[in-house]
Amino acid sequence: MSFIDIICKYSGSFCSNCYQYNNDALIVGQCGKCRENIFLYFDLQPDFYLGKIKNSRLILYKLPVCTPSHVCRPYFSDSYCLYPLTDFFNIYSNHFSKPQFDYKYETCFMDDINSSYTEIDITQITQIWHNEQLENKGLIITSPGNGLPLFYAGHNFKILSMRPMLRVTYESIPGLPIMKQVPCTVEINQHF
Repeated sequence: MSFIDIICKYSGSFCSNCYQYNNDALIVGQCGKCRENIFLYFDLQPDFYLGKIKNSRLILYKLPVCTPSHVCRPYFSDSYCLYPLTDFFNIYSNHFSKPQFDYKYETCFMDDINSSYTEIDITQITQIWHNEQLENKGLIITSPGNGLPLFYAGHNFKILSMRPMLRVTYESIPGLPIMKQVPCTVEINQHF
């Protein structure tokens, strides 16, 4: 077994009923009058060394939630859902039509209030991207109802190790030589 960590290429949070866009801190849930959603894109190439995908986990690092008086409030446990997008992402999508995503691959998760990060198993989604059954147009995370907001580090967060990451565990393809040594004879002819 081998694994590869893929850092998020693009990310952002956007409001479902007004124009707001933020790519430093990703917000999901009800924040004031706005219901925030998160967009994530990972450049998962169908690389020749990737064999059968065994496991794939999305890892998002939480940011502390503070009021303007800098008094932090605790996180509350709530449920959220993740979907693969079937449309290309545009921050203005909600002004034209809601972003389309595939409900068949819905992945719901609960926030663990005692953890500083969220880990979501998206193996099925990664496998269908890798097998080219669905084009990779990114992921969307929403909160059903009025979920309390969660704040995560985005793709250009100043601390590199806190950026969203996709950890893919796969079977190595046996006998696939990347470089092969071949015996040969080299002759140098000097003509003056």
